[in-house]
Amino acid sequence: MTQISIAATTDVHGFLDEGLAIIPTVLEVVTADLLMDNGDFFVGSPFAAYSYDQKMISPLVTVANDLAYDVMIPGNHDLDFGLAWLQRQVSELKADYICANLKDISGTPIFPAYTIKSVKGVKVAIIGLMTAAFNQLCSRKVAEEVVVENPFVALQDVLEHLNNEESYDLVIVSYHGGLTNDPETGATWFYPSMEDQAYQLMEAFPEINSLICGHQHFTNTGIHPHQTAFLQVGTRAHYFGLQRFKVYEDHTEIIENRLLNLRNQAIDYPLGPERTMYQSWLQQNVTLSNIQSWIEHRYPADGYLLDFSARTLGEFSAELSAPFPLSYYYLPGKEIPSVSDQVLAFDPDHFYSIVAITGRLPQTRLREGVLLPLFDEIIKHTAY
Repeated sequence: MTQISIAATTDVHGFLDEGLAIIPTVLEVVTADLLMDNGDFFVGSPFAAYSYDQKMISPLVTVANDLAYDVMIPGNHDLDFGLAWLQRQVSELKADYICANLKDISGTPIFPAYTIKSVKGVKVAIIGLMTAAFNQLCSRKVAEEVVVENPFVALQDVLEHLNNEESYDLVIVSYHGGLTNDPETGATWFYPSMEDQAYQLMEAFPEINSLICGHQHFTNTGIHPHQTAFLQVGTRAHYFGLQRFKVYEDHTEIIENRLLNLRNQAIDYPLGPERTMYQSWLQQNVTLSNIQSWIEHRYPADGYLLDFSARTLGEFSAELSAPFPLSYYYLPGKEIPSVSDQVLAFDPDHFYSIVAITGRLPQTRLREGVLLPLFDEIIKHTAY
């Protein structure tokens, strides 16, 4: 019998000071044989945007290397700055970076589908998967570069390959997607969605010993009736997933499956001079008319209620509400309020499509939230 321990984060999004910096201290107490990240590590915070804007290789790569991650997978946002950018970051990464269902437009895998880690003589097979809804979540430019194939088909192919060509003792699936069902009872929480199929993967593949998921920024733990240990590890390193198994020659036992709260112990990550450069970058002035022009070009509508007040990049970032910073509303002219000095000539009884800051207009008139990393897009297109 050999005891194996797995630790995991997910959806860190480049937030360094909300739990990530305490991980080395935690690992001195609760040792882990493998440290994994379940995707969306490199993109999604002001610091991540600074890193894209100012550096060829993101300082977050150095962070991942210093923390000694063993295995990482891509999340949908890790491709927000394009495939070439992500590949450049991965080229400097010490961790194995894997994904079985991410392909280029020719159908060629971009990263290895899996990795096998030998831990205390136990062979641990780790398979990476991304959400099947990726094409609905990425920009058109990224959709022209990559495709995410059916995770069920990809996982079946990898498992068949492992069974025929490899030797392994433990199977971990790292899936950047979420949940629609209670992992233990199967009770439905949300409508079925190709975006979030963690429960369905556990149902379909009873040979999985562990499934790590994320994407929704929720926290969940459980043990599926197939004896699959399941963790959903929140976001921003507020939580740290920990699993322990006893691996015998003929079976595996789950002995621990829990989340550790890191947020209450959060300390600033030791960035050195990089932090000063980042803070100076945040103090750059923004021109709100440029931001509004970019939004109007990207999101056609009859009118816009974009009463941002930010003067700097830092203030603009703080004004945005993720993940839906903007929304489409449909309402009569008489319900559209005036915005600062803007003069809007609307017929009181005619209905208009309005793009506004989310929450600016009545929820009863909401048509669609715009799922958009607006700050990242403004930085990427130098639209400030």
